[in-house]
Amino acid sequence: MQSGAERKETRKSLLLKMGAKKPKNKYINYKEVMQNRAKAKREAEMYTVERCANFVNKKLPLKQAKKKGKDKGRDKLRKRISKCPRRR
Repeated sequence: MQSGAERKETRKSLLLKMGAKKPKNKYINYKEVMQNRAKAKREAEMYTVERCANFVNKKLPLKQAKKKGKDKGRDKLRKRISKCPRRR
């Protein structure tokens, strides 16, 4: 004997095979959706800030700096720093 959830799934798949429309998405409270989006946005922003902070603090190996010359290594580092978002 099937449980209630299994019956719903089998019925839904059968109806879809027969050409019925897909069921609508489940209702989610708007406030919860907005809170989740804001939280995800904050986490993504913190990730980029942390990533940039770690990246800037890295030192170039001496062999690389000697091969590329003084100015080239600095320009590359400046470009990487300029891509990072500024802290507010």
